[in-house]
Amino acid sequence: MFASIVAAVGAAALLGAPVASPPAPRETAPAHASQTQELRARFQDAAAAGELPDAVAVLERIAAAGPGSADWLDSMTANQMRLDLEGESGLTRRYLAALDRADYGGRDPMVWDDDLWLPYAGLTVIDEPAAAARALRRLDSPYAVTRARLDRRFEAVVGADPAWFAARATAERWKAALLAYPRTSPLWANAQNDLAVALLILGETDQSLAVLDTALDLAGRGAVQAEDGDVAWLHGSRALVLLTLGRRTEALAAYREAARLDKGDAPLPSQTVSYARAAIGLGAPEDALAALARIRPEGRYTRAAAASARACALTDLGLRHEASAELAKLRDLRDVAPTAYSDALLCAEDYDAAAAEFIRRLADPETRGEALMLLSDWRMPPHPTPGQTKRAEREAVLKARGDVRAAVAAVGRTEQIDLIN
Repeated sequence: MFASIVAAVGAAALLGAPVASPPAPRETAPAHASQTQELRARFQDAAAAGELPDAVAVLERIAAAGPGSADWLDSMTANQMRLDLEGESGLTRRYLAALDRADYGGRDPMVWDDDLWLPYAGLTVIDEPAAAARALRRLDSPYAVTRARLDRRFEAVVGADPAWFAARATAERWKAALLAYPRTSPLWANAQNDLAVALLILGETDQSLAVLDTALDLAGRGAVQAEDGDVAWLHGSRALVLLTLGRRTEALAAYREAARLDKGDAPLPSQTVSYARAAIGLGAPEDALAALARIRPEGRYTRAAAASARACALTDLGLRHEASAELAKLRDLRDVAPTAYSDALLCAEDYDAAAAEFIRRLADPETRGEALMLLSDWRMPPHPTPGQTKRAEREAVLKARGDVRAAVAAVGRTEQIDLIN
């Protein structure tokens, strides 16, 4: 679930400034049971047709029935609706307020609703702090909670219960929810992938590997529901855990299995990028470039990730002119993958450009939390690769710059995070 949908509500709204909502529709009484299916269909039809005010009004009618009334709404549709409302701050607030009234999400760790509630907290934190507090309490991922914890807009909410927002406490809650995930769910394999990540960032690497080995065994025997893509992600996470344990040869083999690099069919783009990153970190940029040359990623995010890996590999080989061509591609894609761009800048040791990029992200409420999170100090893996050690050195140079420190101090803070990044 880490391929999080990028938050895209208006910047002014995310700053937490009060937003005047359009007049609420007159028809706000709860729907009777006989009307429920009809209203759901009306919402879906209006959303699909781009009739956003009508869709919001219908959802308000549905949500008037109270908690649980919007549980039928899948998270992909819910997130896409918010993205479609970009630039419509009043409608966005009404839409998210309706989901708040329905107590949507926050109960299933595999229903990705963090990118609904973090923006809603930004919209309401000044003039409706109780709503902001409810929104932040629905966050599942420790990454989303960290973004909120470091952002000055939310310091009053965080300060009211710092123990709940603490990094390890958040990761432990996430782990507990995933441990309890039912094996009968079609999302169980994805839940095991996330559980392995939760264990990994907590430093429980042996347990993380055991979870993945069990999930892969059950999936291979057909004992649980798992699509081919789910299995690929399990192999990819297993590779990451093996790398963290210092079992580098096994890790590279697992990355190749995840990407299907040794099969006759076309490699999987996202997993191939992960393999390339690992190969670069282990001092094999030529292998990384050879693998990347075999993929033709279609999505903008994966294209950016591939370009970032190519830029780093080319830089390591001293081919800076070719690397600069990849950086040019990344500049055009930084709206969907800003971290891919800043990673490539750090590989090139272009600290002025990297600092300018982070300062830009810190100034934008939409990207601020992730920038603060990346500029914080996380625990190093127990067996860091040469690439991870070099990256930490480059990040230290960036973090020590006066202009970066001033930009951080203006909008929030960074911290020592007792989790493995």
